[in-house]
Amino acid sequence: MLISHRCGKSIIRLAQKVVPDIEADPHQIEGTVAVVNHQTVLANLQGGDLLICRFNAPLFSWCLAALRAGYSATIRGRDIGKSLVSFARNYLDEPTDWPDVWWERFNQLVAAEILQLAETNQKQKAEALQDRYWSISYCYNELGGSCHSFDLFAQKLLNLFNDDSRKQIVFSSIHRAKGDESDRCFILKADCLPYVDKAKKSWQIEQEYNLLYVAITRAKKELYLVPFGKNDSVVYSPGVPLEVLDKPPEEIISFPVLPETDSRDKATQSPEFLIDTKIESQQCDEKPKDTVVQLSLF
Repeated sequence: MLISHRCGKSIIRLAQKVVPDIEADPHQIEGTVAVVNHQTVLANLQGGDLLICRFNAPLFSWCLAALRAGYSATIRGRDIGKSLVSFARNYLDEPTDWPDVWWERFNQLVAAEILQLAETNQKQKAEALQDRYWSISYCYNELGGSCHSFDLFAQKLLNLFNDDSRKQIVFSSIHRAKGDESDRCFILKADCLPYVDKAKKSWQIEQEYNLLYVAITRAKKELYLVPFGKNDSVVYSPGVPLEVLDKPPEEIISFPVLPETDSRDKATQSPEFLIDTKIESQQCDEKPKDTVVQLSLF
């Protein structure tokens, strides 16, 4: 039997739908689990909050919105920023191409690459490329106008990342959040979990269950599920309280039947340590505004 000393009892009851063998510390508080209106989240964030997502692109749109609203916010994983800068730089032939020539080339070539991958039945790679495209697009739409060079844009993008962020609002992929904890955790696009749509092999499905378990158990006291659709933008409405929706978590998150695992593994391994942190985020159906690429592969 696995005992969680981190999470409130209500949070562990939800985690039991993924890992039945987990139990809450009997001395822990009850805690809170709720589905909330995404339009009321931004105005009610607090320092130290953790916001996680299965995909990267929403992290950029939400973090940028938080910074606009005056919060101290950061994205976990500076190597993600470096990878995105390298990706964007691939489409810059000359420094003088910035910004217009680069932006046009970036849109056209990435669109062609995504279509080629989709047409050759490489949808996971196509979705991963879309996620990177939208991440860059959010940053360009927000930061690019004030940058006289690509290097300045790259630096501003990298400044969004800070792995020493104890007093800030932290945005993180679920992969990166392994080992993190916070009194309050918000799961962005919780309605996409577990993301098994493109998982064809048993180990891929198991990996998504592991991610779901990790996501649920990052919260110590309050866990908020934040569903939103592809056309929903991040809203900042000061003074509006956090709205709890009359929906059970089971209506938002799919809890499929777990694959059989060897009982010896259950006795010796915590699901947190089964996750392969190298697999990239693959999909997000939220599109940034004012972009050329408008593809939907799923």
